[in-house]
Amino acid sequence: MSNHSMEGIYLSSHLENSLLTTFYIVIFILSVPSNALALWVFCHRNTNNTPSKEFLKHLAIADMSYVLVLPMRVIYHMSNSHWPLGEGACRVVGFLFFVNLYCSMYFMTCISVDRLLACVVPHKTHNLRNTRNAKVVSAVLWFMVTISMLPVLFSKNKVTRQMQNVTVCEKLYIENSSNRTVLSVGWSVFLHSAGIRPPHRLQDDRRVQDHSLRTINVQSRRV
Repeated sequence: MSNHSMEGIYLSSHLENSLLTTFYIVIFILSVPSNALALWVFCHRNTNNTPSKEFLKHLAIADMSYVLVLPMRVIYHMSNSHWPLGEGACRVVGFLFFVNLYCSMYFMTCISVDRLLACVVPHKTHNLRNTRNAKVVSAVLWFMVTISMLPVLFSKNKVTRQMQNVTVCEKLYIENSSNRTVLSVGWSVFLHSAGIRPPHRLQDDRRVQDHSLRTINVQSRRV
């Protein structure tokens, strides 16, 4: 690969760096107090624990850990893709960034699956959906994601490159090949959280709701 193409991969434009800097600063300002409040509630006000609450607690931990790494990325992008913190910090920041990023996505998936089971097959999964199993699943997820991201931390390849007198942290560019995918996923999450769904998904939701209501009515008659 030529030096010109390598520069195209690792050196972001001034506009991109400005946008990412602004984006990360806003995320940091909004996320730190909200996740801190969520963790405080889960630790001090959580009297009736459920699987969803357990997953939400771990989601808040992952989000907080993810956000606390953002200031270093802000420094990086404010310096126009120049990494002044050294090779060790580059490895650690890249490792923590992606571990907490993927853990956040997996815990959101766990919450969705738990809600699906609670609505569609509540009686069949009643014994399966408990706090103990949720803690086991959470521990397994943390372990698997951490192990899968260890190559980022202990990679034998160089993590910095000198191009145009700029030191680049390669570990922060793992996601470059999937930027469109990340944007698509983010947009889909926004649409679902806002309640915007395609017509065929709405029909499927109505079928699920009707099935759940019929199940509740049958159980009520039996009682």
